Parts: sequence; structure tokens; C-alpha cells
Amino acid sequence: MWNASATVSDTVAEIFEDHGYRGRWRRHVRTYLELGAWRYWVIEPVINREQLPGEEVVRI
Repeated sequence: MWNASATVSDTVAEIFEDHGYRGRWRRHVRTYLELGAWRYWVIEPVINREQLPGEEVVRI
């Protein structure tokens, strides 16, 4: 549900929780969401992304 007092990264993190998956990176467990050729995750307050292995990114 939309929360007017939430930050953008809070809202994105909630979307990741609803539609993503839990994964471990070193000793941290985070929620990730893969869209197209990218994997996204939130480390407050930053929304991070990395290119998925084997995926080609095409600039248009």
C-alpha cells in the first residue's frame, strides 16, 4: 500500500520484497529484483543495480 511519508528507496524496497527474492552477499541477506538485463537491490538510501551475467545491454 502506498505510504505518503515513505522515501523513494523505502517504496522501492517494498516492491522488491513483494516481487523479488532473498539472496546472500557475503554475510548480508538482501532482497533482489531482476528486470531485463539488470539485478536491483536497496542499501538505504541507495538503489543499486548490476548487469546480470551473460546479458547484453543495448543502448537505444
